[in-house]
Amino acid sequence: MFSSFNTDIKFIKSFLKSWEKVSPDNIQFERLAGLSNVIWKVTALDQLAQPRSVIYRRFGEHEDVVDREREQYIFTELAKKGLGPSYYGGDQNTRIEEFYESRVLKPSEVNNKIIRRGVAKSLANLHKVDLSELDKVPMFLKMLEEKGLMKVVEEKAKKDIFSTIEQKWLYEILSLTSDDEITFLKEVVPSSEDSVVFSHNDLHSQNILVLDKTQKIVLIDYEYSSYNYRGYDIANFFNESIIDYNNPNYPYYTIDTTKYPSDYDLIDFVKYYLFFFKFSEKQYDEILALNDDDYFKQVIKDNYNLDEFNLEIERLFEEVRVCAMLSHYYWVLWSVVMSKNPDIQFDYLHYAHKRYEIYQKLKQEYYGSEYPKIQMILLNN
Repeated sequence: MFSSFNTDIKFIKSFLKSWEKVSPDNIQFERLAGLSNVIWKVTALDQLAQPRSVIYRRFGEHEDVVDREREQYIFTELAKKGLGPSYYGGDQNTRIEEFYESRVLKPSEVNNKIIRRGVAKSLANLHKVDLSELDKVPMFLKMLEEKGLMKVVEEKAKKDIFSTIEQKWLYEILSLTSDDEITFLKEVVPSSEDSVVFSHNDLHSQNILVLDKTQKIVLIDYEYSSYNYRGYDIANFFNESIIDYNNPNYPYYTIDTTKYPSDYDLIDFVKYYLFFFKFSEKQYDEILALNDDDYFKQVIKDNYNLDEFNLEIERLFEEVRVCAMLSHYYWVLWSVVMSKNPDIQFDYLHYAHKRYEIYQKLKQEYYGSEYPKIQMILLNN
């Protein structure tokens, strides 16, 4: 039954000593969701095997956009800090990770304020991390300056593998690699040093776990992580809330822009993100902070200046607005690189063009008018 996994079982056993005597017939493989990697939950049906279950990840062939050595450094460092799953072993193509008894976040739960605030806390804790071996230049700015991803996209577009409609999509998408577009993006990226933090860069519901026993929020899958703008992770989280990757029919995803959270919900996230970023756990009671608005405000008054906190909410809200464009821009280019893989049915080029359309709409809105005032949602004295 498991003959196709014999090599994988031997590999896993080489790192998990308590699995050595477990019969291959007593090791189960369950395929999990994953767009760019092949991921299994592997379980040993033996009471003596510890851990009983692990995540077995086989990386996709997309070295153009992922630095595996850097990603492995990030994974192990975050594991040491308790901000990610434990590392059990692996090589350049595979990794064996801790399995959490948990569920993935549902995209709709961005509208659940308690869960949303829990995500804000986990993200704030991640953004506090200092990884000394990493380049501190923001990922997005580095991409604009080096133009490596743009060149890969341009080379891909030259291949004789696209239909007529796909060639039309590519023609439109290639406008994003122009000097004018890159100049525009360089002008709008956040300029404050405070904006640059260690970032996840791929924050969406499938990469956010809710632990079964504690309901704690845990972020996973750091293969795109690097230093970047703090608003990028927040924007990406909200951008992804409109996308469903579980569509069984072509093009194997759906986008519903009406599901994008309200400004009120976005600002609520920003408020709690800043709260958890600025204050240590010794300064507040988490249950009260998440549920009692008056207590939340009192902690700020006791430890900070409320007017300054409001100004920071406004600044970060504006950063998120800009970074919503940056997020769509990056995933448009990434999706072109991933497109036309005969082993993957997901239509990455169709997906790229849809996100290109959203990017252009957001850009028009950015140019078109002053963003709505948010004073009514800020904290009053």
